[in-house]
Amino acid sequence: MLKKLLAIVALLGALVFLGLIAEFYMVSQKTGRLPDMPEELVRANSPVAFFSADSVYLKSSERFIYVPLEKIPKHVIEVFLASEDADFYSNYGISLKGMIRGLIINPLKGRGFQGGSTITQQLARNLFLSNERSVERKIREIVLAIWMNFKYTKDQILEAYFNSIPCGAGTQGVGTAARHFFDKEVWELTVPETATLVGSLPRPATRNPVSHPKEAEVFKKNRLVRLWDYGFYGTDTLRFQKDYLTPIVTKASSAITHIADHFVKMATEQLPPEVMSARNQSVGTTLNTLFQRELYAAIQDGLKPTCGQLGLKPFDPRMPDAEKAKYPQVAVV
Repeated sequence: MLKKLLAIVALLGALVFLGLIAEFYMVSQKTGRLPDMPEELVRANSPVAFFSADSVYLKSSERFIYVPLEKIPKHVIEVFLASEDADFYSNYGISLKGMIRGLIINPLKGRGFQGGSTITQQLARNLFLSNERSVERKIREIVLAIWMNFKYTKDQILEAYFNSIPCGAGTQGVGTAARHFFDKEVWELTVPETATLVGSLPRPATRNPVSHPKEAEVFKKNRLVRLWDYGFYGTDTLRFQKDYLTPIVTKASSAITHIADHFVKMATEQLPPEVMSARNQSVGTTLNTLFQRELYAAIQDGLKPTCGQLGLKPFDPRMPDAEKAKYPQVAVV
């Protein structure tokens, strides 16, 4: 009896919120409060790319490597779908169960208006909204997701999603994360590595495998269990156990990322706003990667005695900012 009563309450609540969504949509259409949808959705959030004087890719205004959907392997797609939105290809951009959980159940449990977002809703938030936990933001997210579902194909939405999700350490998109955390292209990722990336969602700052390896391991295993329930492994328990027990092994990208961070930040601040706001731009700089690496190595060698005297381990640019603050600061003019 109690279960039926709760179901009725949940259904009535969902209908009320659907009414609010419809009203919000009509008001937004009249007042222009919803953003314009670009023709190419995947390009809506592609940042400016910076190159060195010797034509080496340094980084982007956000760390970003664009990957077309056809280059993302099936197992990577399935791991994300199993974890984030198993009904992606059959839903209308939203999930009624997810809406009830995100708008009713979670607030009643003191978690705020969060959770229950489909891949389309996550994309709407990544591209056009903030992470504010409020009724209005959640409704805007739902409205945008429905709108996007009718305007774009599922593959367009999925491609934009894979290239917009934040995976921690300033990375944007699975292509960037694969390079940054594992020094691989996205099509080289294994199932456990992919589960590690999807496990960092929705809090990549505290779950990414470089800064928080223990947390990343826990959530990787959690996502692999979901993948088993999804039917990805079929009856192959040995393969599941192998993936489940495979430890996370990170490998920093050989490309310059951290070394050029401050330089790119300075260059970004000097660029006109119209350049930074125009997406998909390539900007050449005066930085020479060979000189930069040699200079960085010389500074590291010079700091080793000082760090030893202070009881500090060798400096690693991938350390959390709180750890970096303990080290001597060096500037070369």
